[in-house]
Amino acid sequence: PSIDLKSEKITNKNIIFVLDKSGSMQGKKIDQSKKALSYVMKNLNQGDKFNIITYDDRVQLYKSENQLYTSTSKNEAIHYVNQISSGGGTNINAALVKAMKLFRDNDNPNYIIFLTDGIPTSGVKNEMEIAENVLMANSNNARLFAFGVGNDVNARLLDRLTSKIGGLSNYVKPNEDIESAVSELYTNISSPVMTDISIAFSNTDVRTTYPEKLPDLFSGNQLVWVGKYNKAGKSKLTISGKIAGQLKTFSYDVDFESFDDNGTNDYIQNLWASRRVGYLIDQIDLNGKQTEWIDE
Repeated sequence: PSIDLKSEKITNKNIIFVLDKSGSMQGKKIDQSKKALSYVMKNLNQGDKFNIITYDDRVQLYKSENQLYTSTSKNEAIHYVNQISSGGGTNINAALVKAMKLFRDNDNPNYIIFLTDGIPTSGVKNEMEIAENVLMANSNNARLFAFGVGNDVNARLLDRLTSKIGGLSNYVKPNEDIESAVSELYTNISSPVMTDISIAFSNTDVRTTYPEKLPDLFSGNQLVWVGKYNKAGKSKLTISGKIAGQLKTFSYDVDFESFDDNGTNDYIQNLWASRRVGYLIDQIDLNGKQTEWIDE
């Protein structure tokens, strides 16, 4: 879509940083995580709202309500971050459910940056139950960006959470720079251009699309969405989404080509196939081996 960013107000966002401060985070991990959180705090946009949750076996909330970003609230939050220390177990379920419940509206995009280095050791420990609880608590369409740090993290849980809710899982090795990984992600999501995106076509059936849950579109980024269609010919492409909180729709006349095995569009086939293979591997990893998935 042709969106004039100069005339459009950048969409304000609500962002909550959920930080694991359990005993295993002690030392370099917690120091880097605090620096990453401080980076995010220094680079929010005026009009954004934020909050901070730290957790071990218990959940601690920075403020009872999400805070409007100002120079004063920024400085207070950074001071708070500098006082964080590590110790205790890992109650992932309670921390994420609490974060979801802090979002009060659906007018602006809601994002969680979640950082953990371990597996659930306190509260609800079953990964299927945690994923279901977090999904049920997500009443305001929040996106989850998860960072797993080290070799002991429950990658299946983080992948399950982000695939169901929308967002990304990232994994940082024990000797890698957590601050760099988080700051790079935040730079990419700092300026939402279009949110709550939906895509529709006339005259054909589009199916088996990836990503399954359309992400938001951010300034300087692109959205690649691939799928299969069953009927060639002319179609109307309609893209809808919120820009600066206002629902807008863009329509385009497009042609779906008949299949032509001349190699011109092989890269598109490969894109779809790689996404499909990734989806099948995820299903096998998360739900166990099924013959039809393996055969496909």
